[in-house]
Amino acid sequence: TPVALVGTAAQVFWAEGGKGRTLAQLVEQAKAKPGEVPMASGGAGTNVHLLLEAFQKQAGIKINHVPYKGSVPMLTDIGAGVVAAGFSSLASGKPLMELGRIAPLAVTSPVRDPALPTVPTFAELGYPGMTGEHWWGLVGPAQINAEAASRLHREVVAALADPEIRQQLQILAINPRPGSAADFGKLLGQEFETW
Repeated sequence: TPVALVGTAAQVFWAEGGKGRTLAQLVEQAKAKPGEVPMASGGAGTNVHLLLEAFQKQAGIKINHVPYKGSVPMLTDIGAGVVAAGFSSLASGKPLMELGRIAPLAVTSPVRDPALPTVPTFAELGYPGMTGEHWWGLVGPAQINAEAASRLHREVVAALADPEIRQQLQILAINPRPGSAADFGKLLGQEFETW
């Protein structure tokens, strides 16, 4: 039973910093060299790997998928030019972004991320189906008592209104998203259909 959505975080498509590379340039490079351009994920079968597969399909390209054991080694290699690009969270990429080693090309959220207001969404760049955010929520058993579910929902909404909790979520690049249990249920249904 969906109880409450806590928050979401966009995935960021990163490239080597200082290169002035664009998403369009990466797509053209991949079209010119099918199966050769190395793009990375933080691991085979992860949600960011699935986003990379979805991007290939939408862009009509074939890349050389390079799976890493986590986002930190992947991002380090993007910054060093070992691989051309890859998806990760803003929280994972922020330290290397601040050093200028990696640069965000696009975000997977439906709207621009407040933490990266100058970075376009994939939809803005011509890929409307490229949405996929991490999300955190609270669910209960299928037969949860309606009053208990309602109380849990109210408590989550109240917690998300607390400035200290909001600040901690923002440090983690999580956008608080209090909403109804029905809205969270709709998100779960959409995620099931998409993935």
